[in-house]
Amino acid sequence: MSKELSQPETRAYRTYRDQHDREWGAPIDKRTGHAVGPWEPKFVAPWYPEAKYVKHHPRDDRLVQIDYDSNIRDLKEAHNAYDDLRLKAAMNMYGSAFPTKLGKTAEEDPPELREIVGLPPRPLAFPEAAKEGNRWVLGFTNTIPTWAYALVAAEEPHQRKYLDADEELETRLDIEEEHDPGATGGKRVQVRGPGKSAYTDFVKEQSALGKNLKEISQMWRERKLAAAAR
Repeated sequence: MSKELSQPETRAYRTYRDQHDREWGAPIDKRTGHAVGPWEPKFVAPWYPEAKYVKHHPRDDRLVQIDYDSNIRDLKEAHNAYDDLRLKAAMNMYGSAFPTKLGKTAEEDPPELREIVGLPPRPLAFPEAAKEGNRWVLGFTNTIPTWAYALVAAEEPHQRKYLDADEELETRLDIEEEHDPGATGGKRVQVRGPGKSAYTDFVKEQSALGKNLKEISQMWRERKLAAAAR
């Protein structure tokens, strides 16, 4: 009777490279060489494909390839389904007045409608740009291209229902900025200029200084907390 092998005897960890020469790691089955756990990117980038789109290369077991075509197709279907849900929800909620309530984008919809339909799928621009080899999306440069400023602003973390103390300060500051067009409101520095998105402007400014998205998000958070504490 053959002895059943333990997991440490059958598993190993292997590093692969994708079609952009970036490293991915995954636990593998030694007997087949196939990944048996989640793919882990060994690089920093503003966007990562879902694990189901990272696949073994059919002709080279040292490589993986990202299935952008399937990713883009599925994301288009998700956007279409979301748009249908958004339209039906607006018709049910507002009746014949729904055309006057729907925003040009989901982000501009009334809060009560957004609460029902939830967040939209992530932008198609990410996988499309990655497929084209865009260096920022792939993580080869920290410099954010101008076409991506709106995407970065949309990635600003959404508030949870139950906030920590520091997040409550951030929320209070957001409310002050919304109701104070000059955004001075007793604060020593202007946070939001009239008719402008403070976060988008901040992204542009810090990107020009070579900061990456993670660094920008952390700096923005610290900046808001410091302003709220004054």
